Amino acid sequence: MARKSSSKISSTLSHDDSKNHHHRQIWSDALNDSQAERPPIYYVENHNAAIGYSEAADDFEMLVDSLLPRLDPHELGNWTTPILHLARQTIELRLKALLQAIVDRDQTIDKRHLGKHDLSAIWHTGRDWIQNNGYGLDRDARLKMTDELITAFHSVDPSGDLFRFAQSRQERFGKRKSSDRVGVNHEKFPLFFRQTVSLLRHWETVLLREKLKVEKNWEEDPYFDPNDYPKEPSSSSNGNS
Repeated sequence: MARKSSSKISSTLSHDDSKNHHHRQIWSDALNDSQAERPPIYYVENHNAAIGYSEAADDFEMLVDSLLPRLDPHELGNWTTPILHLARQTIELRLKALLQAIVDRDQTIDKRHLGKHDLSAIWHTGRDWIQNNGYGLDRDARLKMTDELITAFHSVDPSGDLFRFAQSRQERFGKRKSSDRVGVNHEKFPLFFRQTVSLLRHWETVLLREKLKVEKNWEEDPYFDPNDYPKEPSSSSNGNS
């Protein structure tokens, strides 16, 4: 039996946004009452400001946070890969939000990392810049957990394809890595995940609020304290004189 031509099949799919039923203009659609029948998924130009890495990270974080109890050892192991995929995506978005805030401040920073999935490279670029510019990251009590979790994700899934596609192009023990071989410490992971996203969010916000303070000509930010974060105890608080 002859097979249908792929060109004939593809010709039925319109790429003209003015005719494509999956792309809509919110105002013109409202006037034309064309919202009555909507496809299962569609794209709407709503004329709002576009979201960025940070807002997307918030959305993914909400989902991961609700799913973390599913990592309990009494739950089905089927939950592990999708949850780790979403968690890695959340951390990648948070790292890129921080790096974007740095790039906006310092044009000498290599922004090519924003288009890649190398968590280690993104983190070390951002971390080095923050430390070299006199911020108190080294005193952040969440830093050790952040380092450890990002290192673990990068070691297990350096190319960002293991949890997405079940098998990675990376190899270990003479064979391609597969996501069913990934273990998770159900006691550590939820805490490390929450501490990591919290740290990354804080230091991105510090940079954004500094920019806003300049724009508003504030002497001090009335709504945000950049020093309000958990700190490692000093030597004096440990009883050392």
